[in-house]
Order: sequence, then structure tokens, then C-alpha cells
Amino acid sequence: MTSLLHSYKVVAQGCSDPGLCTAGALNSSNTQDSTSQIDFTKAGFDELMNATVASEKYRIGADVVYGLGDKRTAIYNLVLRASVRVKERMLINLKVPFTYISGNIGSTAGIGDLTLTMQNTFKSGKNINMAYTLGVIIPTNTANLKYNNEVMPMAYQSSLGVFSVLGGMSFRYKLWSAVIGYQYSFGSNSNQFLNETVHIDSSSAEFDMQVARKSYFSSQKLTRGSDLIFRVERGFQIKKLSIAIGVLPILRISNSSIVDSSGATVEVLNSDGLTLNITAGLSYQINHSTFIRLNYGSPVLRRKVRPDGLTRSSVIILGIGVKLW
Repeated sequence: MTSLLHSYKVVAQGCSDPGLCTAGALNSSNTQDSTSQIDFTKAGFDELMNATVASEKYRIGADVVYGLGDKRTAIYNLVLRASVRVKERMLINLKVPFTYISGNIGSTAGIGDLTLTMQNTFKSGKNINMAYTLGVIIPTNTANLKYNNEVMPMAYQSSLGVFSVLGGMSFRYKLWSAVIGYQYSFGSNSNQFLNETVHIDSSSAEFDMQVARKSYFSSQKLTRGSDLIFRVERGFQIKKLSIAIGVLPILRISNSSIVDSSGATVEVLNSDGLTLNITAGLSYQINHSTFIRLNYGSPVLRRKVRPDGLTRSSVIILGIGVKLW
């Protein structure tokens, strides 16, 4: 299978939570999903084994993800992935994350948002590849997980609590690849966290916890702004080892909004703007059907206000993928 980097999903803003940066062909692994004249849905085993391009009918994979969020919150994800080739140039992809979050005000756990995408490669060859992706992100809860019966901020939520749609294009020329994508979320979630309602009692045994809770961004009934991404990467191939370095700008086009303690909907000023991530990764092809990877990312510029809890000061990903015929 020809590939420069089978999966490159480092998203220091936390974009892997909304799903845009790693959806379908917007994930640079799938940017490399070249095709030939083989009909992959009908080809025999020998024909597939001898193909010099990505030729699997089915693919499964798993990633273990560690990230540092707001106030050095530790975020652990086990992400399960599956792909089915429904036509020679078309794949259906499903991503299911399981999340555990621990920080200075407690811990939560739950299933993350499901990401379902269709990607179609409309131009492919030895040196060039172009594809588009369309998809939906399905919430698995209302983004109102609690700890000790206390409402938790979005930094501790496994789901964003809203439906989203996404779309984008990926391009590859030789060892260079680029991606542009857009994500729009519908409505508001059911989160109830407001830092202004956190009571601080200096004589209480819970004083430190109260101060810590008050330092998180308010997110009651959060409505997220739209996201635009533009990823550029340069790959290096050394036999079975793939190396890639790149930049991943994520632009929040509009401010988010929340509902304050009076019940009014208010715009969260400075919640729009640019987050610029530097990314790097390694991928090694163990055999014809299996690969492993290690990825890292960190922001050098971030949005000033982040009520959606998607801040990541660093992300490390260890993953494995297997082709099934």
C-alpha cells in the first residue's frame, strides 16, 4: 500500500473531539488513499494482495490518545475506527471514541461523539490525489456530565452535545499534502456550568476546589461557532518508515454564545479567532496489512477564550491499523 503517512491526527486545539480534523479524507492518512483500475469491491484476494495502492475492502484501527487540556486536565481517549469500501473510489468511515477525563475538580468518563463520513477520491495517480469528504457528527450525550453531583465545565465533557455537519477537500502532490475543511454545529447543548454561580467560602474545607471550579470558562447551553481548518504537511519516506511535519491552523469563524444566570443568551467575546498547531508524526508499515504510528502536536497560537473545552497544550497519539480483505 503506497502511503506517506497512514494516519496523521494530531489536533492540539482538541479538534479530534469535534471530529473535523480527522474526518474521512480530511485526515491525511486518507489523503494518501490512491486508487487504480481495480474494482476493490469485486477483486479477488490475489489481485488485492498484488495491488500497489491502498486496496482494502475493510479497515479497522484503534488509537490511544493522551492530551493536556484546560488547567492541565488529563484527557485519555480510546478511539475505534472502521472503514468500508463501497465503491472503488468511495469509503464509508466510522469513528467511536471512549473518553476519561481527570483534573483538579474531579473526573468524568463517557462515549465521545460518533463521526460518520463518506469520502470519495475523484482523481488519483502515482504523484497526485484529490478527494472530498462529507459527514455528520452525532452527540452521545447532552454535554452535562457531573462529578459528585456537581455540574462540570466543557473541559470535562466527553461530548459536545450537538449535531454537526462537515465537509472538505484534500490534495496531495508527491510528498506534499493539504486539506481544507469546514464544520457547522446546530443549536445549543444542555451543559449547565456557570462560573459566576460558584460559591467561594474561605472557611470551607472545599475552598481550593471552589476556587479551581470558578477558574473554568462558563458554558451553560453553549452554542459553538463554526470552524475552518487548513492543514499543510511535508512527508519523508525511508523504506517502511513514514515521517511527516506540518502546520494545522484552525479558525473559529464566529464567537460562541451561552445562556447566563439571568436566562439571557450572550455572545462570548474573543471566543473566535485562530489556533495554530505544529504537528509531527511517524508511521511504520509492519507488513502488507498492518501499520503502527506515533503522533504529536502542540499549539503555538490559540484562541483567547475557549468555553467549548477544546484546549490542548499537547496531544500524543499511539495507533495501529489493519487492512481486512
